[in-house]
Amino acid sequence: MRYISTRGSAPILDFEAATLAGLASDGGLYLPDAWPTMTRDEIAALAGLSYVDTAVAVMAPFVGDAMTREELKALCEQAYGRFSHAAVVPLVQLDHDQWLLELFHGPTLAFKDVALQLLGLFFERFLAGTDKRLTIVGATSGDTGSAAIDAVAGREGIDIFMLHPVGRISDVQRRQMTTVLSPNVYNIAIEGSFDDAQALVKAMFNDRAFSTKFALSAVNSINWARLMAQVVYFFYAAVRLGAPDREVAFAVPTGNFGDVFAGYVAAKMGLPVAKLVVATNVNDILHRALSTGDYSKGGAADPDPVDGHPGQLELRTPVVRPRRPRWRSAGRTDGRLRILRGHAPDQRTVTGRLGPLPERTHRPRRHDTGDALGARARGPSDRPAHRDRPSRSPAHRSPRRRTDRDLGHRASGQVRRRGRACYRRPSLAAHPRWRPVRPRGALRHAACDLRGDHRLHHRAREAVGMKLETLIGEPWADYGLIDSGHGKKLERYGRFRFIRPEPQAMWAPASTDWQAQGEFVPGSDEDGGGRWEFSEPVPREGWTLKWNEVSYTAQTTPFRHLGFFPDMAPVWSWMRERVAGLDSPECMNLFGYTGVGTLAMATKGVRMVHVDASKKSVEAAKANAKLSGMADAPIRWMTDDAAKFVAREVRRGRRYDGILLDPPKYGRGPEGEVWRLEEDLPKLIADCRKLLDENSRFLFLTVYAVRMSALAIGELLNQVFADLPGKVEAGELGVREEARGLTLPTAIWARWSR
Repeated sequence: MRYISTRGSAPILDFEAATLAGLASDGGLYLPDAWPTMTRDEIAALAGLSYVDTAVAVMAPFVGDAMTREELKALCEQAYGRFSHAAVVPLVQLDHDQWLLELFHGPTLAFKDVALQLLGLFFERFLAGTDKRLTIVGATSGDTGSAAIDAVAGREGIDIFMLHPVGRISDVQRRQMTTVLSPNVYNIAIEGSFDDAQALVKAMFNDRAFSTKFALSAVNSINWARLMAQVVYFFYAAVRLGAPDREVAFAVPTGNFGDVFAGYVAAKMGLPVAKLVVATNVNDILHRALSTGDYSKGGAADPDPVDGHPGQLELRTPVVRPRRPRWRSAGRTDGRLRILRGHAPDQRTVTGRLGPLPERTHRPRRHDTGDALGARARGPSDRPAHRDRPSRSPAHRSPRRRTDRDLGHRASGQVRRRGRACYRRPSLAAHPRWRPVRPRGALRHAACDLRGDHRLHHRAREAVGMKLETLIGEPWADYGLIDSGHGKKLERYGRFRFIRPEPQAMWAPASTDWQAQGEFVPGSDEDGGGRWEFSEPVPREGWTLKWNEVSYTAQTTPFRHLGFFPDMAPVWSWMRERVAGLDSPECMNLFGYTGVGTLAMATKGVRMVHVDASKKSVEAAKANAKLSGMADAPIRWMTDDAAKFVAREVRRGRRYDGILLDPPKYGRGPEGEVWRLEEDLPKLIADCRKLLDENSRFLFLTVYAVRMSALAIGELLNQVFADLPGKVEAGELGVREEARGLTLPTAIWARWSR
């Protein structure tokens, strides 16, 4: 498959080069030189396929020789495995001939996740094994930025710079972008509108020398690979509505034509599309362009257009454009499909047991104000999006429910629950607050995964009145917290002193005369990290420190710490005490980092399994083992995703005497697996419980840098370990300050032990 520019003077590229290039060097868009077509039988064969298999069948002709079908399928499985719905883009029936395609089940709740999760993997795949570094530059009014950042955060060989108009995006989307702390993510807020941001991006791509020097690429819909991925869901929906034996009409909400153009491509490939209805709102630049030829910004109804790509007029795609675009019309076409993009506009607020709850009102049948709106079925692996309070039936003293599933389709899995004490307030019905539904909730919702036989273990007496305990790390020869205050801390690491940010040091320091060789200066949200500033030379390759019998290397890292966590010292001592006296105990260190905790246990004769997703961290841990004279110690070094490794150990029937978990808030596995603490921790704890028995000694969990309570994770362990003897405790970690003896809190913890 060859790709040519719409302006005709850029070099002809293959799929890999076109994906990495984004915009063509002549300012045009790279498109296939010919549309591949699918026969009627090939389209009919898609009806029984999963979304991943459909994606492979539709995209393989465009990918060409850039990768095999097996490689393409593996990337699709990885990309869409992160979606909260098993169908990826489920269909919901609205009435007898109208269906709605939900595209908001991706990680950032935006429809652009469908394409960008795959595009990020394409970038990583094409850069692997080369010394190239790709610079992604994009403009966003919200959803493109958050989806693109999530897709490439932490990926090697990629930097992403995302421009957004300051004050003109939603607070939720601004936080989705600017709270990502990966060092390869840069957010830039500009004065002006989205058009101004897009103009800057185009100017960078049109500067040939600049774009070549920094290897620029794009994630907006100027990148063909993104559009190609969007073609898939038109096929996926159409074959489930009767194609190729019947035509299907699509109504697509679109700002600047990127999404509906994917539908046009599907039609050119042979999909029987009756019509494409382009629905718009006050950002009507596309309507004006097609009606009057006016594509200028700043029109009366277009003060700030939504995300889109800058050059769609060259495509001249025919569309059916009603005088006033409507969701529904009197003259309906059989199989008409509405596509609902991320941040669904039909979500309203209802009142339930936990307060205001986001609900989706469009369901297989209409609801009145006495119904619970938009409740989902509880399938074997389906996590509820929310909870509300059922009222008890006088006859049966239990909630009654009846399931109305889609006709022949189980993608949506809808449930209508009767007799709910759950009503929509009139004020909210008149003025709905539009909120995205999180496909997975916070810790208390995710804990539903811990149910066994539909009953939740509960250690009620210990949960009520659980006392919090503080574990305090005392200074030792090679480490000490010298002073703290005004949001910073002064520490000594061997012969060097460093100043680092510490938000919890809200008091005044003992002294203002801090002398240090280095200081970490944090960046803003837009910078997304920080930098070290040195007043004296500090070995960049590191220097040797000791804790008891363990020797290890300390060095300044881009993530503000120095290669180990000194506040964990009391945890290492406590674990060694728990396994003392056992005959050849075996323990596991998950998210083991540079292995100081692993070596602290191994020096006492404990057989260890050290697991970390970072190959670099595992190599550093091995180097620390060699430095400690323990290169031949019985330690299994595993570069693996922690959750996957534990699940495999469960299937193997393994057991351990103790487990240490020190998970990050966010991370990626060696194959792109994504870890999100609040969503993934309960399942991981439940699997760890299966590796322990009545003869095991401990599980210790520490949590850093999240707004979570020690009581919450303590109650989580209470429920998981209710069937094992022993006790559950929780509290905070802290470090003793040398200047005044006060305690600086650093993390929260919970543990089970016996």
